[in-house]
Amino acid sequence: MTGLGHAGLFIETAAGSVLCDPWVNPAFFGSWFPFPDNTDLDWAHYGRAADYLYVSHLHRDHFDAENLRRTVRKDITVLLPAFATDELERELSALGFTKFLRAPSGTPVERDGLRIMITALTGPGDGPIGDSALSLDDGRTVLLNQNDAHPLDIAAIREFGEVDAYFVQFSGAIWYPMVYQLPLSAKKEFAARKRQGQFDRALRYIDAVEAKHVFPNAGPPCFLDDELFEHNGTGQDGESIFVDQLEFLRQLGRARPRVAAHLLLPGTVAEPEDTACKLTHRYTETEIEHIFGEKPAYLREFAGRSGPRSPPSAPHGPPRCPASGC
Repeated sequence: MTGLGHAGLFIETAAGSVLCDPWVNPAFFGSWFPFPDNTDLDWAHYGRAADYLYVSHLHRDHFDAENLRRTVRKDITVLLPAFATDELERELSALGFTKFLRAPSGTPVERDGLRIMITALTGPGDGPIGDSALSLDDGRTVLLNQNDAHPLDIAAIREFGEVDAYFVQFSGAIWYPMVYQLPLSAKKEFAARKRQGQFDRALRYIDAVEAKHVFPNAGPPCFLDDELFEHNGTGQDGESIFVDQLEFLRQLGRARPRVAAHLLLPGTVAEPEDTACKLTHRYTETEIEHIFGEKPAYLREFAGRSGPRSPPSAPHGPPRCPASGC
């Protein structure tokens, strides 16, 4: 399993490979970027090599139309969640994709030795474009890629198989409370509650799934425009919600010291084998320390690499209300 940044994964199994949520181009009026920078990955390789494409839902930090159009071969088999409406299928068809494997929600299907199950969320809180989680089993390893989905029936997902590798959402994906007109003290309090709620939710899922290996995934975004820069991470005064991977792993280590949790960065290759997991980072320890320990400097370098930026008229993010629990 290779991390591609944010919720992106390239999963190589004994029965085929799956490309998941390959996001690289700035989203939401060009204001959201994956953290850390994933622009130098070989996207064309992943788009050619994959046997299956899985896009969990249509939010633009998961559905990158430009990347899908440019780098993913159009005869790939698309694993399509069973949403109530067909927006995702229509958008993928408009990009040139023609082969769809429509999987009934929560029902395993088998293709050439690979068991596949997509759990589609279609409740009112998920919106018409839905959300979904992916389970895979190649006879050797069982994987659960949860993305932004918040499925209620974890017992049904566990019936698919004992999970070896679990990719769990851990960071915020919403502009609440940062851009609301609130006193700073209120923003700090609401953001603290939001960060704790995010962690508590992830912890509940980790406890329920009982996977051998856990990987924080699907976040956080970062912001390179000058007027949005202060919202990176947990903000200047604790008024933001975008916990990073190392912060989550440290908090998880204190709460659940026996959980085998691993840092997944763009380009990291994870090879789980029972209770062991071999990790191969493309970054050195010094580079990782720079990314997380000197985050403002790293993000300024990232902004410089991304070229001149036109300031957005207002901060934009996924059209989600605070009640959605993102």
